[in-house]
Amino acid sequence: MQFTVARQDLLKALSHVAPIAERKSTIPILSNIKIEVGNKLVFTATNTDIEIIENVPAQIIEEGKITVPAHILYDITRTLTDDDVSFATKENKIMVSAGKAKFALPMLPADDFPMMAGAPLQFKFKISPDDLIALIDKTKFAVSNEETRYYLNGIYLHVVEKDGQNLLRSAATDGGRLAIYDVPAPEGSKGMPSVIIPKQVIGELRKLLDTASEDLTVEVSETKTRFLFENATLTSKLIDGKYPNYLAVIPKGNNKILTVNNSKFKNCVARMSSVSVDKFQAVKMIVGKNSLTLTASTPEAGTGTEEMIASYDGESVEISFCYKKLLDMANQVETEDLEFHLSEGTSPAIMKEKGNDHFLYVVMPLRL
Repeated sequence: MQFTVARQDLLKALSHVAPIAERKSTIPILSNIKIEVGNKLVFTATNTDIEIIENVPAQIIEEGKITVPAHILYDITRTLTDDDVSFATKENKIMVSAGKAKFALPMLPADDFPMMAGAPLQFKFKISPDDLIALIDKTKFAVSNEETRYYLNGIYLHVVEKDGQNLLRSAATDGGRLAIYDVPAPEGSKGMPSVIIPKQVIGELRKLLDTASEDLTVEVSETKTRFLFENATLTSKLIDGKYPNYLAVIPKGNNKILTVNNSKFKNCVARMSSVSVDKFQAVKMIVGKNSLTLTASTPEAGTGTEEMIASYDGESVEISFCYKKLLDMANQVETEDLEFHLSEGTSPAIMKEKGNDHFLYVVMPLRL
């Protein structure tokens, strides 16, 4: 096997496939990537739950297939300075050279490399990179990291009907907040099973989307999902669990509407966070007629207070939140104004982009 590849193309591909390979594994070949050279160069990595296959532009000299340590090759490539990197097998090693730098890496047989079944999945539809990016970015911050509730460790992707329209919805919650985002359901997605996509898959998928310029194909079954890009395919098992009825936590009687300039609100919360250094990271919102006052206080850091102009004409409300959760949500708001739909100081609040019904966050208040 022999080929030459541009360093930037090699680095881009390895940044996608190497994170899937395990750094330390009881099965050594799972720490490797498979390199196949035929009429094109193909990299594959898997941890048996996730598989990524990527085509890489290269000058093919001799065909072949082997596996090499993924993270060692990635670390080498990151430090190279020459434009072209050459690969050639020699006895039981893969020789990697760029300029005067030369490395001999161990190999394992490609035939021993595990592959996930590649048959098409039951449901298939196309979606734009922008829509899929929005579904991810608007909700991923609310994914839970709590291992005991493993079914919350991913984004819940499903089709819903709202006002006579089919929508593809992503939802995520960690029990203290809920994030929901909708896009029009792509043709072919209606009737698909509701699936929980693991957070590691979301992270790797998001990297691929950064450079995607064309619509991609999504395939879904009860147990797997697959994302097909122009030069890469990401396949993953799904989280096997039942997602909770998140609609039940959306409050119904929040008719006190507070409207604030989102940019000013974020800056104000960030300033208050400087003195909110206890485990609760609390910021209190004191809502009055056309005004919002934010306060924070901890014995070791002091006290902060700031008042900002707001639009509000209801009864006064005092309610406290974790400032990090407020900022996580407000950072996803793209409109100038942010709306809070409030009830009372002990009830969950709804956060929305003004004029956008496809975007909804719920945040639980702190009870101090």
